[in-house]
Amino acid sequence: MKKIGVLVLTLIMAFGALGIGYAMWYDTIHIDVSVNTAEVKLCIPENSWSTTDDNAYVVHSDYQALGTVCSPSPKIGPITLVPSGKDVANIDVALDGCDTMVVTINNAYPYYYNHVGFKVTNEGTIPVKIWKMVLTAGGNEYTYYTDITDIIRCLEMGEGSIVGPDLLVWYGDNFGDQIEPGDSRDFSFEVVVLQPAPQSATMEFSITIYGVQWNEYQKGPIAGY
Repeated sequence: MKKIGVLVLTLIMAFGALGIGYAMWYDTIHIDVSVNTAEVKLCIPENSWSTTDDNAYVVHSDYQALGTVCSPSPKIGPITLVPSGKDVANIDVALDGCDTMVVTINNAYPYYYNHVGFKVTNEGTIPVKIWKMVLTAGGNEYTYYTDITDIIRCLEMGEGSIVGPDLLVWYGDNFGDQIEPGDSRDFSFEVVVLQPAPQSATMEFSITIYGVQWNEYQKGPIAGY
């Protein structure tokens, strides 16, 4: 009888041990973790731009050969300006979203010139470097990177133009500049209407600014972007 009691007690203890092992094996620990990722966001503030007085200047005759010899990446010196004495053309600037500026030239004529200055603000949460700028004109896209020979572009406006480029856009070399969250940078570009431009036309192109987080920046294309 004592042997049976000892056996039963042994079994109870064994099952008890198994029960403890079972409970421990299937115990669960819950850990709640919140991850806040950084945001890269460059914006052109509303009404942050300014232009040269309309019709104030045209490019000097020394540069008028651009109408026929402008290549994909022309190299020219500082543009010399002379008073235009005209009162017909004007330039309008507007935003399309946060990071795209739309530039419209009304009643353009050959060698009409304007300078557009504007601001770019880092509205994200991490330092950002200016990576590239994309111009869209006449259904074509033109991408600017940091190379100094790449910041001058001759644009084809498409239908109605004579064979050859219609506009020259010369952009300041701000690529690689770092902008801290909440800070702004001043940017600018110059535009010259070239000889092959269509008559009686409204010429429009857009500029989109792209930035990357400060430690991802490199000159030229970046894998994954």
